[in-house]
Amino acid sequence: MMQKLLRALLMVIIMLISCQGISFAENPAADYYRTLLQSGRFYLRYTYKPCDDKGKFIKVPLVGDFATKRYIYGYDDIRTGTDDWDGRLAGNTKKYAKPFRYMNGNYYFIGGYKEKKDAMSLLPGLNTSGKKYKTLKAIMMTAEDFADFDINKADPRNKNIKWVKGLNSAYEALPLPEELSALYPDPIAHNKYHVDVPQYVESSEITIKGKAYQCDRYVTVYTDEAGNFIDEIAYDLLYLDGNLAMSRKYSVQNGEIMKSECKYEEISDKVTRADVGNTLPIAVYRIGGDDMSALLNGQNEVFVEIIEATETENAKK
Repeated sequence: MMQKLLRALLMVIIMLISCQGISFAENPAADYYRTLLQSGRFYLRYTYKPCDDKGKFIKVPLVGDFATKRYIYGYDDIRTGTDDWDGRLAGNTKKYAKPFRYMNGNYYFIGGYKEKKDAMSLLPGLNTSGKKYKTLKAIMMTAEDFADFDINKADPRNKNIKWVKGLNSAYEALPLPEELSALYPDPIAHNKYHVDVPQYVESSEITIKGKAYQCDRYVTVYTDEAGNFIDEIAYDLLYLDGNLAMSRKYSVQNGEIMKSECKYEEISDKVTRADVGNTLPIAVYRIGGDDMSALLNGQNEVFVEIIEATETENAKK
């Protein structure tokens, strides 16, 4: 109880401090984005860049910023998306493969066959090898299995592990970025800490690389399961010409340190049922059945169903 009271007091103090000389004026566009994301029908294209403990963007030798381009499609209760490491080669993003799916409480990883060099040709929208296959292959996990599974405990010799490693990426690829939680706390997002919904505290103007952004700041606190304080987190939503262009996450426990940045190329309602579907039939397998320990012991894949194509090859956008 004391920990909860302290957390509540901390939030009050944060908001009182923020009020000093600040005019509360959340960007009017925030309501549009809230409504859009909460509707469940949206298309989101963005780039995620993590920072190190000093707030500097993580760099990769010869490549530069450790940035991941992501595409998320939401339509009714279906969510599809991808972490696109090869977006510069993919061309039209609307045609790019969407290997991750959340549907009916299950997670799917849609991928290839044994010919590793031809893996990308097995995904809708790309055909790098010139080969064509009539059926894709997908691995499925229930939400419960997905939440409980610890890949670090799995036998690396198990041939199924490569699939679970792929499926494990859905943990980051399908949920909306945490930096948007002030607008919509995504129910399929996961966090090992207890996180209160971020609260709006102030607006300001920030200049980044010569461009003036309107910045709305939101603050929340992280606590463990026992209610013990872990960190205070700030989220900045940055608007340019009335559109949400960027968001940033900061740790303010030991001085303000940026933890990550998202740049939004598109957030819109331009999505159809076909966008979250598939152009080819998908053979679905379940790894390990209902007992996840079976996976750790190397049980073979279990066939579940065929998901029929939602559109023909000729109907692709």
